[in-house]
Amino acid sequence: MLQIFWKPFLTNLVSCLMSMLRNSNPLLPLRLGVLMFRIMILLILVCIKTMLIWLIWGEIMMRVMIIN
Repeated sequence: MLQIFWKPFLTNLVSCLMSMLRNSNPLLPLRLGVLMFRIMILLILVCIKTMLIWLIWGEIMMRVMIIN
């Protein structure tokens, strides 16, 4: 369920970052590119962390159901 939410958002963010890196626009400061890159990495890490939490929670719940 989380993948449905995060995948389009991350895809748009990555395409935006790639277009910024391909088109070296002198009007666009380098700091903004670095900021976008950091935001993208942070969002990817948050997404991975959330998915891992749900996977671990699902594994725990399956073991509890097997024991019961």
